[in-house]
Amino acid sequence: MLAKLLKNIISPALILALLLGMTGCGAKKEAAAQPGESEQSQTVQPTMQTASVQPESFTMLYDSESSCNPYTTDSDNNLLLTQLMYEGLFVLSGSFEPENALCQEYSTGDGMEYDFKLLPGVKFSDGAELTADDAAYSIAVAKDSDRYAGRLSCIDECYATDSQTLHVKLNEANYLLPSLLDVPIVEYETGYDSVPIGTGAYVLSEGELVPAQTYRGKAAQKHISLIALTTSYAEAFSTGQLDLIRDEVCGDEDIVFSGNFEMHYYDTTVMDYIGFNTYNYFLSIDEIRSGIAALVDRDAIVQQIFMGHAVASDTVISPRSWLYDSAWSGDAKAGPELISRAMSALSMADSDHDGVLETPEGRAFSIDFIVNSENPYKVRAAQRIMTELQRLGIGVKLRKLDWKDYVDALESGDFDMYYAQVRLTADFDVSELVGYMGRHNYGDYYNDEYDELIRAYLAAPEGAARAAAAKAMCDRIRETDPIVPILFRQHAAVLRRTG
Repeated sequence: MLAKLLKNIISPALILALLLGMTGCGAKKEAAAQPGESEQSQTVQPTMQTASVQPESFTMLYDSESSCNPYTTDSDNNLLLTQLMYEGLFVLSGSFEPENALCQEYSTGDGMEYDFKLLPGVKFSDGAELTADDAAYSIAVAKDSDRYAGRLSCIDECYATDSQTLHVKLNEANYLLPSLLDVPIVEYETGYDSVPIGTGAYVLSEGELVPAQTYRGKAAQKHISLIALTTSYAEAFSTGQLDLIRDEVCGDEDIVFSGNFEMHYYDTTVMDYIGFNTYNYFLSIDEIRSGIAALVDRDAIVQQIFMGHAVASDTVISPRSWLYDSAWSGDAKAGPELISRAMSALSMADSDHDGVLETPEGRAFSIDFIVNSENPYKVRAAQRIMTELQRLGIGVKLRKLDWKDYVDALESGDFDMYYAQVRLTADFDVSELVGYMGRHNYGDYYNDEYDELIRAYLAAPEGAARAAAAKAMCDRIRETDPIVPILFRQHAAVLRRTG
């Protein structure tokens, strides 16, 4: 779940807005090798209660050299600020379901065409009333941005049918479209400005965030001070210059905090997984990949390597989703059996008794396993998986590559197996990972059933039909294991105590 009650730190309304779009420090590292937004994963909405004490002042980071445009800013710090300045049509619940924000209600008959009725009486910070033209314009601008182009590629047409109704037509049916529409809504013709006009609780004014007079709720703070980072995150935080830092948790660089603070963890759609090069004959065999999938001890990786700050998963749908079925969890003890049977069928054996299996021709068998060297947690997870395979007599060479070399190896197919991370959208559409010609299907594995099952899942109405379609998709992927999900990441909000 997301952050719990942040007692005696700051009001729940402010923390709620902040956490909805948080992604963590260093997210840009993963952008080159994952689909969807380049820097913003989808996170769930926290359940908040009323805080008893509110600080008189609150300070956050601001990069004055970068914009506060929610679609294009290259600053993680400014992206965090935009969560207070802009709102979407929806926010996501703790189970990754959409809840109304600027949308009052919506309807669809076939999952292809939608009508969204806007919440009446909403005003932008300049006093203009929110209309469907603003929403249609914002979605068009977002679709044109690197950050949101992936998730909005399903939209074919988007336009206002009246001042309060937005009509959206898709290129394929997707009953989960609302879960993708938490993108920021801005005023018409301001979407390419450095600071577009929004409907959020705050506006940027003279180097600080001040309450928007037109906001329909009460702002959490009288103002939020903004400062530039002149030292390390940890030092600025521990010396009291900052009140909130977002932490990727188990990222490329660990931030060591000191002083009086609280860490509040929240779930994301960021998934760690293993992929395979199916041009390797050994790894093209379903039973071998399934054996590796069953061999991975996800709970141990989460607890011992990620310190419990992730959610173990052997399916492409997060266990935090209402669609997840606990019966999908596999048995790690089955892994050695599956692999041993497959090896025997291939007449592979340790003929020279050196602990490594050889082919019938007497050649030692080895897997070229790559991982990005810049994240120590990924490296440790890959090393653990390598060790488990070596215990079964499978030779594994782990290549730890810097980011550029790692991406080059993925794109050129210079690997047998790889450890990776991907930001999924909240509808858990994995077409780009396992679908035909998927941009991130690096192993070139193809099964025409995947595309059909993914389409059926997205096109299934809510309720039992959707749950059944989700199970059918996940079951088939688990039976053939073109990729092996390991876990979904948690990130954290770190808040300095003031009393």
